[in-house]
Amino acid sequence: MRIYNLGAGQGSSVREVVAMVERVGGRNVPLVQGGRRPGDPPVLLADVGKAARELGWRPERSSLDLIVRSAWNWHTARPEMSR
Repeated sequence: MRIYNLGAGQGSSVREVVAMVERVGGRNVPLVQGGRRPGDPPVLLADVGKAARELGWRPERSSLDLIVRSAWNWHTARPEMSR
């Protein structure tokens, strides 16, 4: 079995993702803010190097706007999958 990390090669904070979801979806996202949990890393990025080397894989969507918009469109087209 082969395991690969897939990502855009750059990170976004939870706040940045929530703000983008609010912009794309046109709705407020209710938040409960808390501290980092024990064991949570301060930064977490997917290393896409192995997938690039072994599979020739490159992300098609690398901006947070495109990633969130694509996910939003997918879920909106399939409301039965979003429950």
